Parts: sequence; structure tokens; C-alpha cells
Amino acid sequence: MSAGRDDDPRIEGIKSKIRVVPDFPKPGIMFQDITTLLLAPDAFKDTIDLFVERYRNKNISVVAALDQFGSVHVMSEVLNVVGGHCGSACRVILSRLSVPVVVASGSL
Repeated sequence: MSAGRDDDPRIEGIKSKIRVVPDFPKPGIMFQDITTLLLAPDAFKDTIDLFVERYRNKNISVVAALDQFGSVHVMSEVLNVVGGHCGSACRVILSRLSVPVVVASGSL
């Protein structure tokens, strides 16, 4: 199967795991929140596989991602997997923007 093609059956599984946050950061924007994808191992693996299949032999020197939540360690791991398979360096770009969804928190 061709990576990234709409007829690839993995695409629907991936799409179904991405949460849509309407009207964020402003009315009319449909923010695509991938934290739910990160919690779905099969769909997450399919996502990584599609990226690697598409970009492995493209001579990419750096893979970068925007981190919205301050979870640099999570984004670093994702980048290392993709970058490692593609032979690329990895960079995380931090953002002060945060998504208005309920999250669990606690203290010790």
C-alpha cells in the first residue's frame, strides 16, 4: 500500500482517534488534538508507520514538532521514533497556546 494515500485503510483508524476541539483557538477553527491518538497504540503505530513509509528515503535532515502542552518528553519520543527511522535530527518547538479541554492533575 502507498503511504499517505486516502485509500489506505489505516487512515480511517487514525482519523477516528483524533479529538476535534471546535472553535479553538477562535471561532471557526477546528483544532485537531492528537493526545487521544497517542493513547491508542494501534492507531499511533499506524501513524508512525505511514510517516516512515512516506519520508524514509527523502533525505530529510531535521524532523520538528510543535508542543502545545509542555509535554516535551512525549513529543521528543515521537520525533525520535520518526527521525530515527528516517535518519534525521529531531527538534521540539514550544508554544504557549493551550487547548481548552479537561485534563487530570494531581499533587504529591
